Amino acid sequence: MRTFIIIWSGQLVSTVGSSMTGFALTLWAWEVTGSATALALVEFFAQMPSDHPGCRSNCRSPQS
Repeated sequence: MRTFIIIWSGQLVSTVGSSMTGFALTLWAWEVTGSATALALVEFFAQMPSDHPGCRSNCRSPQS
């Protein structure tokens, strides 16, 4: 059980850090460009990896 909690905690920290990075990148894009289009594109591409977890597992598994 201890090993599970350690791995789970590491994944939680990683997920929170990734979310904070995406949010900071969005704010930076808005500050630099002032463009809503740039803001939307940065947010869209920042969310893509987390919105499609099935693609990651399907792409790695061999197709028979």
